[in-house]
Order: sequence, then C-alpha cells, then structure tokens
Amino acid sequence: MDKEQLISKMVAESLANRLTENELDRAYLEARCTLALTELKMFHAVLESDQALKELFEEAQNKMKEVN
Repeated sequence: MDKEQLISKMVAESLANRLTENELDRAYLEARCTLALTELKMFHAVLESDQALKELFEEAQNKMKEVN
C-alpha cells in the first residue's frame, strides 16, 4: 500500500468513526425526545381527565407568567 492509499484509508476510517459517533449521539437524543414527548402526553392526559387539577395547573402557570 502506498502513501496515498494509506492516507485515503485513514481518512475513510476517520469519517466512518465520526459518522458513527454522530449517529449514535443523534439516536440517544431521539430516544430522550421520544421519552419526553411520551411523558408530556401522559401529563396532558391527566390534566384533561381532571378539571380541578387542570384549573390549578393553569392558575400556577399564570402566576409564573406574571413573575417572568
């Protein structure tokens, strides 16, 4: 293997490693987002099923808006 072939091989390996790392990071982020969305849907369902709890939540939310 000559020098140019070795460099090309090293570049290809480096790119493959970077791609793997980036895709792995992306997969973890996607999994976390999916889990967060599932939890948010669950909270929304709970609030929708209990009017008193929903009103309490909205009251607290409005107080937070006033502070910010």
